[in-house]
Amino acid sequence: MSRVNAMIVSLLAVLISAVATHGATNTNFVLKAEVREPVKIGHLVFEGGDGSSIERAVVIKNAKNEVEGVDAEAKWVRKVHPGWRKGNQALMNKKGKSYDRIDYMTPDGETKTLYFEITDFFGKF
Repeated sequence: MSRVNAMIVSLLAVLISAVATHGATNTNFVLKAEVREPVKIGHLVFEGGDGSSIERAVVIKNAKNEVEGVDAEAKWVRKVHPGWRKGNQALMNKKGKSYDRIDYMTPDGETKTLYFEITDFFGKF
């Protein structure tokens, strides 16, 4: 077995052990292996993550300007989270990129926050 394969097997063993040890007692422990394909709505492309944190922000591409970009956020939410209602919004900057942080109310009454990376269209009129 090659050294790389041996390392992969060892890593998998550690992860399985962690799930077995912590999974039953710690309900906050989540192991995700996720590969997200870009979502396309018309000419707009949504890449990146699920929007649950700034590090997993939904990246909006191909919006021609801010008006279309803000509309793109709403289109993505309607497609991925139907029934969510928009609440407060804030503009954020991190490491030279611009983000919208938007709170939403779910149909169950929960407040959820989503992050959109808007650098591609921010400041375009």
